[in-house]
Amino acid sequence: MNEVLDYLHKRNWRTKEWTSLGGVKHGGKPFTKAILYRVINNIAYLGKIEYEGKIYEGEQDRIVSIDDWENAHALLKHRFREGKAQRRNKYGELLRDLLRCRKCGNIMIQKTSRKPGRMYRYYVCTGGKAEGCDCR
Repeated sequence: MNEVLDYLHKRNWRTKEWTSLGGVKHGGKPFTKAILYRVINNIAYLGKIEYEGKIYEGEQDRIVSIDDWENAHALLKHRFREGKAQRRNKYGELLRDLLRCRKCGNIMIQKTSRKPGRMYRYYVCTGGKAEGCDCR
């Protein structure tokens, strides 16, 4: 992602700029990792649309081949895991990225609690009530 962002920034490429009917200007900002990630995962490039969580064939033509789409996502997934592996496991989270919540399927992260002279470590779901999981 950093290499692509450097490429975009060197060429001064920005997001689409447009003006609303009310005269308010939007966009025209430099790309960020979040924006680039959203672009890479936009299924409209495959000629599809998403509606209410389901994916349908769109009326527009595909502008990215399925092979290129899959290769980009495989590379993105590989780089994401590679970056995580380099992260320091400061608190001995032996089960990091291995435990998933039984109710909602989200990953579980380690939390700590301290009592005098003792530290307790336990895992909690990252989903919680925000995603409709009552496990927190």
